[in-house]
Amino acid sequence: MSDEYKKQGTVEVTELSSLENNTDERIDPNSGLRRGLKTRHVTLMALGGIIGPGSVVTIGVLLHNGGPAALVLDYGIVGILAFALMQSIGELNVLYPATNGFSNHMSRFVDKAFAAMTSYNYLIVWITCLASEYNSVCSTLQFWGPQIPMYGYFLMFWSYFTAFQFLGVATYGEAEFWLALFKVVVFIAFYFFVLVYMCGGIPDRPAFGFHNFNTPWGDNEAIKSIATVLTGVSTAYTDCD
Repeated sequence: MSDEYKKQGTVEVTELSSLENNTDERIDPNSGLRRGLKTRHVTLMALGGIIGPGSVVTIGVLLHNGGPAALVLDYGIVGILAFALMQSIGELNVLYPATNGFSNHMSRFVDKAFAAMTSYNYLIVWITCLASEYNSVCSTLQFWGPQIPMYGYFLMFWSYFTAFQFLGVATYGEAEFWLALFKVVVFIAFYFFVLVYMCGGIPDRPAFGFHNFNTPWGDNEAIKSIATVLTGVSTAYTDCD
């Protein structure tokens, strides 16, 4: 064994020992990474992460194309599958903790090539989800402010959110906390307003309830409506996960 190899091994053992003996609980002894997110950051990021454009924009399109019955049925089916999936991933993460998440489980139980393929697919999914979210928010703002082109809104939001990526984990977590809190409060107020509006709580507006839902499957047959809505619902749950 060469002296250089021995020296490298000694340095790695010394670094590992220093991490294990570190009294700072915020430093992970396995990876050496320092935890900068607090519990309130993680909690609000989880709550805010499940609320996206699919909660307003996509659900309206699916409701128009597939009808309310297909929407409720598909959300129930995909919700049960997503719950079982996340519970299983949580159990594996507790039993086999790792910094690289589910790709570690793929390498352990299937194959490294399968783990690489899954990771690339996950990257592609999030690129498309991010593009969809930017497109939704920019289209909505351009409807109310057509003076600014869509790419202008995109550059503003992209610069704003990218800036927080370079300010450290703690600053990013704080920004996400307040943005998610604002999002949760706005959606609670929005759903409360919708309930009051449907029940006739707005002056000079009659209560209409679910009278507009005269076609439970839209303009299609039941099977076609379920299949049509299933794709959009699955995408919405993928964004949440």
